[in-house]
Amino acid sequence: MSEFDFDKDVSSAHFTSADWSVDQFNHSNPFDCHLFYIRDYRTGHIQVFTIRTSHLEEMKPEADPLTLGGALGELMLKVYDKTATNKEQELLGVVLGGYIKGTQIFQQWERVRAHHERFHAFINIYGGRQAASVRPFMVRVPEPVLSVDTVLEKTDQVKHMDESNHPEWFRE
Repeated sequence: MSEFDFDKDVSSAHFTSADWSVDQFNHSNPFDCHLFYIRDYRTGHIQVFTIRTSHLEEMKPEADPLTLGGALGELMLKVYDKTATNKEQELLGVVLGGYIKGTQIFQQWERVRAHHERFHAFINIYGGRQAASVRPFMVRVPEPVLSVDTVLEKTDQVKHMDESNHPEWFRE
């Protein structure tokens, strides 16, 4: 008889019910984590990442958001191409956390958030393989994990808005 791991089993059930593959999250409990939904329009790749709330609080960004956004774009290509080393995969969480903490959207969220509130951050990546435009946004919802369909809908809404307001992001 296998041992029951409550956190893992409950978390797997939440991710599975939202149509995510259970190997697409890197912490055991979405209730203790901030969620990042990355949609890379260059490759069509979509993925969910988690960072424990306590880990994000401790993170000190190592560079400015523009530099970290560029690094995030490069790392996501390696993840998609399945060429990311173990070190690069570990670095992805640091880059992701540092990037979001340096954005205006995070600063706004910090001013209005409730105590112990977790965020759902979205990052759209536009552009070519050589240069990426990274576009963050957040939603405040109580769900532990958003469904793939919800993520596709929200990222498409923002992309259509960005195409109108920032056509330069879509030129190669």
